[in-house]
Amino acid sequence: MHLLNSSELCMIDHVPDIVRAGVSSIRIDARGFESDRAGAITQLYRAALDGCSARDSKIQSRCKDITGEYTTGHYRRGVL
Repeated sequence: MHLLNSSELCMIDHVPDIVRAGVSSIRIDARGFESDRAGAITQLYRAALDGCSARDSKIQSRCKDITGEYTTGHYRRGVL
């Protein structure tokens, strides 16, 4: 089943929380994206994941830097 949002899903702001929760892998659904955009988004998430393992755990990019209007889905709503 796929849930479709009216805005692009972006979770890069929450990568540190996701890693702390014990998530060991992230899947990026880039269907419908141009290959250049999919590659750029993948690199940003990789950098965020690498930053979580670094001492200062700073994320260099934020959702607002990646896409205009976005959603975090049900992440903060307690729906799993």
